Amino acid sequence: MILLGPRWADLPANRHHGATYDVFGKDSQNLLTEEIRIKSNGALPLLYETLTGIPVTAPRSLKMRDVYPYISEVTTEYKLATGSDALLGKLEIKAIQEKVPGLFHLEALAKPLGENVIQSVLRFPALRGWKKIPGSKNKYRSHSFPATGETMGTVVRTQIDTRFFYIDPSANRTTLCGQAFPMTEELPIFILFFHLSNVVRYKPEFLEKLQESQFWPFVLTAKRHCLFRFILLFWSWVHQKTYLIEQK
Repeated sequence: MILLGPRWADLPANRHHGATYDVFGKDSQNLLTEEIRIKSNGALPLLYETLTGIPVTAPRSLKMRDVYPYISEVTTEYKLATGSDALLGKLEIKAIQEKVPGLFHLEALAKPLGENVIQSVLRFPALRGWKKIPGSKNKYRSHSFPATGETMGTVVRTQIDTRFFYIDPSANRTTLCGQAFPMTEELPIFILFFHLSNVVRYKPEFLEKLQESQFWPFVLTAKRHCLFRFILLFWSWVHQKTYLIEQK
């Protein structure tokens, strides 16, 4: 993915992981308090910039509670383990014609998963620059823009950052992750495998503890379903076309 992106020429100088896992650090209480540190250079930061367009300018620590709620393939297992819903939502988006001829804006109705409460449009990186509609609940609007029938589709895409939409044929599913460190669908899966591979290799005691915890069904499901999902996302990204596997 990096090789096909705008920073491909920088990969030879960034062939290390770009993330670290503190094997000898304080033992975690559970899976969600586990932590990795992302550097400002390396393969993972390059991948992050390739997928989001946002450079990683400084090292940062990332707890797994800030990663695992954004994985769409294990939402049920995540809720069974934590009692909380995954931080995902759906957006119902429509174009609204304004009183001025030829002028439009987009309106989005946000429907968070489960009992999640949305406090701000800033929770949606896909709606960067939008504003909440006064007096409404979970409704937001874009800037006004001129468009005709021929240009409507092209202009609409300038109002929405579709990189933060998940592949979902039935809805515009996206994350409720805010704009501090927004992630596309691929990134939390990638980080999950990086983190758990380090646990398996370097912390067998914690792995045994994990096997006896409520998080083990989450891990087993993620191992299988997230791998298949990432392959699908990778193939879609390479071809810049959404691919779906239909069950008949």
